[in-house]
Amino acid sequence: MRPAPLVTFKTEAELCAAFIAEAERGGIYRCYPECCGWDVLAVRVADGLQIGIEAKLKLNSLVVEQAIEERPSFYPGGRGDRGPDFRAVLVPEFGGNFSPTICGYLGITIIRIVHEERGIGSRRTITGEILPTLPGMKSHRYGSLPDSWHDCCPMRREILPDYVPDSQAGTPCPITLTDWKIAAIKMAILLKRRVVTRSDFQALKIDHRRWLPSVMGWMAPADGRGRGWVAGPGLPDFAKQHPRNYAEIEAAADDWMPKPSELAPIQMDLGLAPLSPAIDGAPRSKKTENADA
Repeated sequence: MRPAPLVTFKTEAELCAAFIAEAERGGIYRCYPECCGWDVLAVRVADGLQIGIEAKLKLNSLVVEQAIEERPSFYPGGRGDRGPDFRAVLVPEFGGNFSPTICGYLGITIIRIVHEERGIGSRRTITGEILPTLPGMKSHRYGSLPDSWHDCCPMRREILPDYVPDSQAGTPCPITLTDWKIAAIKMAILLKRRVVTRSDFQALKIDHRRWLPSVMGWMAPADGRGRGWVAGPGLPDFAKQHPRNYAEIEAAADDWMPKPSELAPIQMDLGLAPLSPAIDGAPRSKKTENADA
């Protein structure tokens, strides 16, 4: 009979958290949770090598389908033209209804977290280890076909965000940190500091139309007609969604904040000629009226 595992995972989030803790130990890898469509995107710090990881409590066809390489696009720049160097599924153990051998033929590595009990009495500790060892880490075990790493040789690697997401990996319907979200956080910070204009949206490369008072109500008109916008009642609480990332972006405001535009006062006098039967005090003749007609 197989011994009961020392650590059991009740949710995929717990499994992902344990993996991230072990993978980042020693600083060889940096993990991006819920990034580029992966539960965890592990990036080797030294050279940028990427491992795309999908997590499930049981090895099944669904998680394999999520991790498998997409069909190449006929158009350059398509989703199928980029991906991580290696693809893997993270499960607590091999048990499941999908063959580990088939995963190897599909170029997908099965990774697990094995916990071992060491020491005696009060000195007893439980340590974790990722199997198979991630590329570049020292390995003390022999592997087999399912434990091998298969280089996918992508045309392009996944495009990483400027900040490591503070999202929780493995949660259903996660709140992800995308390039749009980073720009939106910058705009929310800017709205709380001063009046913004279309030039600010252009500088941050984000569309202003979604933010308008007549659409989502994320902004409200500033005092004075045509003077821009301030934060509106419907502005999302991005600080609550991404507390760590929000603080990081706000701390770097001096590096990304656009300069305010100088708007001249709105002139309501459009300079139109008055509707008068005379020009410069002289009566209009029928010949002039006919010519104007």
